Amino acid sequence: MILFTGSGSIAEAYKEQYDCEIISARKITDEELISWILKSKIIIHNSALINSINLQELIESNFILTQRILNLVYEFNPSIRFINISSMSFLKSHDNYLETRDMSNYAFSKFITEQFCLRHPLKDITNIRFSTLFYKNEDKDGISKLIADSEKFKKITLLNEGKAKRDILPLNIAVEYLKKITQITCLEKTINVV
Repeated sequence: MILFTGSGSIAEAYKEQYDCEIISARKITDEELISWILKSKIIIHNSALINSINLQELIESNFILTQRILNLVYEFNPSIRFINISSMSFLKSHDNYLETRDMSNYAFSKFITEQFCLRHPLKDITNIRFSTLFYKNEDKDGISKLIADSEKFKKITLLNEGKAKRDILPLNIAVEYLKKITQITCLEKTINVV
């Protein structure tokens, strides 16, 4: 069984195409989480807090939650494949990190989460970093918001003289990559999907 640790667009889009279970690891007890862990072959850890500037809240929601889940997996079902949905927000380039002082609070919380995963003794663990996801929902991504605003206001405002660039990945393509990653027998510790 494939288990997602949180609801959200990625989990819901995956469930539309493939068999999986979705829980809220944040809202259940350790005993309940252990019962899900024992039934799972793959955990896709997608539960994360994005919309906060409070560092403490981000650390608790992103790092502490990941630590809790991973430690229970390691204790009760260490043969699980653990896929952590990480972030590109802490990268300077495809393989170099920003200085921690230059990271947003969100990026820092995801950075220490990924570092914890990289150092954890669980054998089958991978961090997936998706480029900017295109949800086709103006409340979820900047590209959709730009499109909606351009239709609504009949104009486009370019910031930074239009020099910013983004790699855009449609949600359905991200789901296909996730499916493929669940089927590969030997994975790298980090994978950038752009």
